[in-house]
Amino acid sequence: MLWIFTRADETRGFKTYFDNDTLEYVLVIHGLDISTHTERFASAIAFQRRLEALEQQLEREQWQRAAEPVLLPDGWKT
Repeated sequence: MLWIFTRADETRGFKTYFDNDTLEYVLVIHGLDISTHTERFASAIAFQRRLEALEQQLEREQWQRAAEPVLLPDGWKT
């Protein structure tokens, strides 16, 4: 899934997917610069908790979801 958030004239993107090779849930956070940060989770519960915490953080920082998350039907090509 692809998630886009905006604040004033700034945009942040996140992508989430399941890595079939490692059997892990993956969160890739794109920073305001060109940096990226990848986090991996062995369980769906830990992954869901991280996504909820990230959404709460973004809300506190006054980021707004630009649209509903986009589900990529063929998955995310890595």
